[in-house]
Amino acid sequence: MMIEIRRYCYLPFLFFPICTNAFNLLNKHNNINDVSCESTWTRGIHRRINSSPLFMETNDNEEEKTEKTAPKVSNLSLIDLLTPIHDCDVRQMSPTDLAYIGDVVYEIFVRSKYVYPSRRTSDLQNKVVSLVRAEHQAKVLTRLEAEVPLTIDEKMVITRGRNSLVKSNRRKTPAYSAASSLEALLGYVYITSHQQKNDRCTIILNWMYTNLEE
Repeated sequence: MMIEIRRYCYLPFLFFPICTNAFNLLNKHNNINDVSCESTWTRGIHRRINSSPLFMETNDNEEEKTEKTAPKVSNLSLIDLLTPIHDCDVRQMSPTDLAYIGDVVYEIFVRSKYVYPSRRTSDLQNKVVSLVRAEHQAKVLTRLEAEVPLTIDEKMVITRGRNSLVKSNRRKTPAYSAASSLEALLGYVYITSHQQKNDRCTIILNWMYTNLEE
């Protein structure tokens, strides 16, 4: 037994130099990898920190860009939004332009008058169409001129509307000319009532509210 133990006692001394050399080589290799790994790991951590919203730095330039790109919202009233700009000179608007606005005023006036109580859409449409026809508008204008005192400017708008339509298209019927004149008048009083703070549009629409179907 003692002989067997002595036989293997020299083995550690035999393999010790080999293990030492191998350990030194491995240590050198690990030192090189540790440096490269550490730098790679450090760069990765820095990259994650910089990209995190919690650690992102904001400067004044970025805040200014955000303010510049933010949508602007006007602070106009409803009537301001639904009328031409306040400094528009209604005297320089053509009768066609006035009728373009007046047509919408008359249309929404009629629709608002008959949309409630609710009825079938086809019945509502037929009712509105019968009241916005040129022939009916011509009758409304005839009665309006006879029953409502109009200013000189309002009478002039009616005349301009009728004359401009005759000059532009002689094939249009007299009823169509009168309807366009009524629309031009409504466009004129609609704009000037807001600009001049008068109630001419309200007076005319109130009369029409009572006499529209007669």
